[in-house]
Amino acid sequence: MTVALVAAVRDELMPTIHRLGLKPDAPWYVGQRSGKRIVAAFTGVGSRRAIEVFNTMLDEHRPSLVIHAGFAGGLDPALRVASIVVVDWVIDSQGQTYRLNGHIPTATPTAIASGATGGPGDASYRPAATTLLTMDHLVHSTTEKEALFRQHRAAVVDMETVHLARVAQQRGLAMKMVRAVSDPAGMSIPQEAVRWVNADGSHNLPAAVWHLVTRPWKIATTMQLGRNVKLAGANLAQRIEALLSE
Repeated sequence: MTVALVAAVRDELMPTIHRLGLKPDAPWYVGQRSGKRIVAAFTGVGSRRAIEVFNTMLDEHRPSLVIHAGFAGGLDPALRVASIVVVDWVIDSQGQTYRLNGHIPTATPTAIASGATGGPGDASYRPAATTLLTMDHLVHSTTEKEALFRQHRAAVVDMETVHLARVAQQRGLAMKMVRAVSDPAGMSIPQEAVRWVNADGSHNLPAAVWHLVTRPWKIATTMQLGRNVKLAGANLAQRIEALLSE
């Protein structure tokens, strides 16, 4: 059995790669764990590149299961730094909805209600605690996070997931998703942070340094985000290892 591990950027998956002892086999990382062959990849930021890399990975390695992992911004105020969210529902701002539960994503034409008026036995039930929202831009401000939580009732937000769920659904591929919160609902991050990552998911160090040199008042926030990312990566690696043992 081959399991694919997929994340957008290196920081999200490198702690897992080290924990599992995966070895580079460009452009992938490969290894064995719990009787399974593991192949890992970074898709980069943004939907177009993510879809291209994901399809290439699927064509070359033919996995039986995809674990899509990574960081996400917190929308639910109850979530703290490095909180782990196992995602069962993926939605976008236009109402497209995919249900996962470790199976082939099931698409529905419009977003199902958050469950505020329903329950697990109700067909309209979608718990906010296991829902991820995909947006087409970096959600960086606490104001927007609060508005999105009220509107969509999702626990976390990112920029790629719904697109990969659509690919998995089209290809009949089982998928699990797990996220670690890098920036909670009450934390704003620099809007320019999206430029600190190259198209392939690696660091764009010159862009990050230039940002801090020209905006020294943002150094404290950036350093805090770095600490958050380190803790989130460690928690994420631990959870992925547990998923592979199931």
